[in-house]
Amino acid sequence: MIMKVKSKKISLIFLLFSINLIFSQKDQSKLIPPLDIPLSISGTFGEIRSSHFHAGLDIKTGGKEGLKVRSVLDGEVSRIRVAVSGYGKAIYVDHLNGTTSVYAHLKNFSPKIESYIKKAQYEKKSYTIEKFPKNELIVSKGEVIGFSGNTGGSSGPHLHFEIRNTKNQMPFNPMIFNIDVIDTKKPVIQKLFLFHENNFGEDIITRKIEIEKIKDGLYKTAKIYTSGKIGIGLQMYDNQDLSQFNRNGVHSVKIFLNNKIISDYKYDNIKFNDSEYVNLLIDYKEFKSKKIRVQKLFKPKNSNISFIEKKDKNGKILIEDNKSYNLLVEISDFKKNTSKIEMKITGRKTNFINPTIEGELVLPEN
Repeated sequence: MIMKVKSKKISLIFLLFSINLIFSQKDQSKLIPPLDIPLSISGTFGEIRSSHFHAGLDIKTGGKEGLKVRSVLDGEVSRIRVAVSGYGKAIYVDHLNGTTSVYAHLKNFSPKIESYIKKAQYEKKSYTIEKFPKNELIVSKGEVIGFSGNTGGSSGPHLHFEIRNTKNQMPFNPMIFNIDVIDTKKPVIQKLFLFHENNFGEDIITRKIEIEKIKDGLYKTAKIYTSGKIGIGLQMYDNQDLSQFNRNGVHSVKIFLNNKIISDYKYDNIKFNDSEYVNLLIDYKEFKSKKIRVQKLFKPKNSNISFIEKKDKNGKILIEDNKSYNLLVEISDFKKNTSKIEMKITGRKTNFINPTIEGELVLPEN
């Protein structure tokens, strides 16, 4: 057990060291935004999509195409891809600090990049093409490298922007690298659900729990009576000041049981194979039948999601008979705007399909 804890600490230290190393390179300075407009976000890093965790930021372009897209740092174009699906027209730029920036769904490339790729298309006699230039296309910080568009698997004009580790292509949250977004809004919690394990070992929703919004960022439930090993699920979303009508994903989840943290995960970096388990992190039955995305705040069975603890902090809660528990759930965005749910749970044997709730909410005196 001690060895496992040490291994987790070493992994965390290595990740932090890697990020610090990236920032410490001589070439590193504050990234400039990839667009010249204030950044309005229609998709956050790590948010759950139908088949994957989102690997970047979707930046709105006001419904327009043709906005100038700039390289966020000095670098060289390492990959150009043109396709009718996926990222459409996309550019990958390697930087000396060990990161790669990605710009997708472009309408066109800048003249020098457009000329390079058109020559390759004519030679191959194909519109769809992928090229890996080597020391051929050097770009400067702030240089226009393309124009925003709606190509590939895009449902409307926007720029999909990523920051990756050049060596292993692991995506980082671009917000870590000073890609600033105005955000004073707290996440919104819509519904809360209890999960229990059924006789087949599946985590299933056993009850929707009514929540009361006490004030902005604070929610409460009436006292809950249940027993056994439970998990919490939330229907929730976040938005920012310039994207008030978008329902984006949150950045971090924390659960405290009697003031002790039992779950703590955040979307700072993900692995592409994490997406194999994306439909395990939601209640898929609820999503298919009602189009409601209930996110589990605990590690799903048979999953290996890199950013969720496997053992000690997996988010599951054992409720024993005749014992009382104080449960606090905190949901935050990248700017640390936080919403909380306070719950009081008492262990009582009950049909886990219908756990009981008693009492009334007492509103705090303001």
